[in-house]
Amino acid sequence: MAEKNLDFGNRIPTNDEIFDLMSRWNFPDGIKEHCIVVKEIAMEFVTRICKRDPNAKIDARVVEAGALLHDIGRVKSHGLDHGYRGYQALREVNIDERVARCALVHVLGGFTVEDIKREFPSNFKDVRVSLMPQSIEEKIVCFADKHAVGTMQVSVKKRFSRWFKKHGKTPFLLKSRYRIMQLDKDIKALL
Repeated sequence: MAEKNLDFGNRIPTNDEIFDLMSRWNFPDGIKEHCIVVKEIAMEFVTRICKRDPNAKIDARVVEAGALLHDIGRVKSHGLDHGYRGYQALREVNIDERVARCALVHVLGGFTVEDIKREFPSNFKDVRVSLMPQSIEEKIVCFADKHAVGTMQVSVKKRFSRWFKKHGKTPFLLKSRYRIMQLDKDIKALL
């Protein structure tokens, strides 16, 4: 997926560069459209937060690029490891660490080290750190993604209803829903 001659110099790519990267890496149109919707939702959160608090410390460029690239790992995997795979690919071409982390930690509200060991050790053999969203930018991208199914904007409740219907109310998904509901409170407190 990554190209040896492609190097972003640890900077945030422009939207044009992101769309070029998506084309180079054969990013499916449906996922690209989903990422655009997630970006729109995320940027609406940024706008509302900054309107309420003009001194809010949010890097909108990180949120925008992170939202557009959060599912880039789906080129390699549609499993729970797609965030990790996306992070690896983005770092291979030296995209800003903060943007790459948005891809890394967005899946199901993030994973603790214990989750990784218990739920999918074979997929994350070399992961030894928590994959929980930490920065406000990571949290916004993660939360915005939970408000989109394909190109449809949905509630978090609806998003989890779909997962429960497909996978059952597993302890792992229930824990993920709890994390997202906590994130919901954190983000809404800023709006």
